Amino acid sequence: MEFALIIVKSISFCFLVLYLARRKSKGRSILLIGPSDAGKTSIFAQIWQDRTVDTVTSVVSNEGEYIPTNGKGALILKDLPGNDRVRQKNWESNKAGVRGIICVIDAAGGSKAIRDGAEVLYTVLTDPLISSIRPNLLIFANKQDLPTAKGIKVIRPALEREM
Repeated sequence: MEFALIIVKSISFCFLVLYLARRKSKGRSILLIGPSDAGKTSIFAQIWQDRTVDTVTSVVSNEGEYIPTNGKGALILKDLPGNDRVRQKNWESNKAGVRGIICVIDAAGGSKAIRDGAEVLYTVLTDPLISSIRPNLLIFANKQDLPTAKGIKVIRPALEREM
């Protein structure tokens, strides 16, 4: 499975969705998945509604239709909750029609955030259905605007060690 580790400072979120939409796949869903407090709901709001929102920890998934600017068909963007039990239930019910997965990691949360992100990433990479569908996977290192944020040279080896 191919994946990319993206460090974000001021990149258009639409680019990320278009990156995932390139693959010719039958699914229409783009899943935002990651541990609690990684910033998934903020990213969802930025892509879906093109605005910044104040968020709280999600207990239900958010879903919205996104029409790419490149003229391709509409995509269903789904933001899955980060809580372990809730995330697992939502993961099982949403992974079947997936075209792409954005695994969001809190780059400013220290080693615990990297460990939690690696756990979610491991769940995705070892899932038999995901292995057979082979959707695009994007690892999104979020919160780069914070002073404690780690760069790609720190995050990638840390994720590899945890895996």
